[in-house]
Amino acid sequence: KYQIRDLSKIILGNDVLLVLSASMFLNTSIWVVQNAVSFYYFKYVAGIESLQTIFFQWMLPANIIGVILTPILTSRLGKKNVFILGSLIVFAVNIIRHFIPIPTAESYTLFVGLSMIGSSCMMFCSICQWGMVPDTIEYGQWKTGIRSEGIPLSFFSFMQKLAMSFAGFFALQVLAYTGYEANTELSESALSGIKWLYNIFPGLFSLACLIVLFYYKLSKERYDEILSELNNK
Repeated sequence: KYQIRDLSKIILGNDVLLVLSASMFLNTSIWVVQNAVSFYYFKYVAGIESLQTIFFQWMLPANIIGVILTPILTSRLGKKNVFILGSLIVFAVNIIRHFIPIPTAESYTLFVGLSMIGSSCMMFCSICQWGMVPDTIEYGQWKTGIRSEGIPLSFFSFMQKLAMSFAGFFALQVLAYTGYEANTELSESALSGIKWLYNIFPGLFSLACLIVLFYYKLSKERYDEILSELNNK
């Protein structure tokens, strides 16, 4: 049992929950920003609006592959390492993709291929971040002496919603700053803003997520030790 005054201890006293929440915030910002400008990217940058539908059709099997591979990889490497690996590949894919010219068939094939790899690895990150939350609950109980499932999960969900709000606002501000105006011939700065929002900024968010994860100190071995101590009490 715990009371209202214990909430700060449950959340702020759980350092691995805070680190995981920060990484999830950054990871969520990746796909929210990309989704916010994907229509503009294919309409104005690629110049072929119909490609967006075909593009997302290819992302579905890529996501399924990611779902299948995640438990196989986590069983061998651990959830944290798979999360880091996924973030590293997503970072690389976004940065490389930024420099691919879209209009030709060859470049479009490369664009889609890289995007499929990135989409599969985004599934690594999405699945691992939620799979790591239960570990932080046991850690929090071990560190603070208070057992709570609902508060850490609620805080984690709140951070995801906060990330969605932030990323949507961020995308709108960048579009406004670079001079985007709908249904007009866009300036070079507006086109650059869309390209950066679709590739560079998500890549930087992924890199930041990777860096934050290095501060997540709850390894599988350490978690097993904590679980053993809790079971012996």
